[in-house]
Amino acid sequence: MAVDTLEFIVTLLTFVSILIVWYWSNKQFKLMREQMEINIFADYTKRYQDIIMRFPENINEKTFSYEKLSDEERTNVLRTMRTYFDLCSEEFFLHQKKNLDKTVWKEWKKGMCYAFKKKAFREAWNKISKDTGYYDEFEKFVNQYMWKGGSK
Repeated sequence: MAVDTLEFIVTLLTFVSILIVWYWSNKQFKLMREQMEINIFADYTKRYQDIIMRFPENINEKTFSYEKLSDEERTNVLRTMRTYFDLCSEEFFLHQKKNLDKTVWKEWKKGMCYAFKKKAFREAWNKISKDTGYYDEFEKFVNQYMWKGGSK
């Protein structure tokens, strides 16, 4: 009987130890995931700010026209637009793979909707998407959703 009791105690202690290790592992994993999300958010925010700073001041105006720009300015703005679309594509991909917090995605998507409603962004997308091979899901997202201003 003493052997059975000892075996039970050892088994119970082993089980409790496994539960403790599982709990702390889960807690560490959650902390690592939160840190990863913070790092992703900070990196993408910095990249977004860098892009926005390279746009001409009047990029958001209805009267913005690529034709009014010099060849060099037009090339620079379109290169910056391509960088912006690439960033949006990456953000969309992270969202699809469920690597983004839902609140973060909601804010990023809202920003994309706001940008894509603007003439300069729509014109750039119409040009750039023809010569850049964005993946199908992202193009569908932009072409079917973004033009509607976020109605989904």
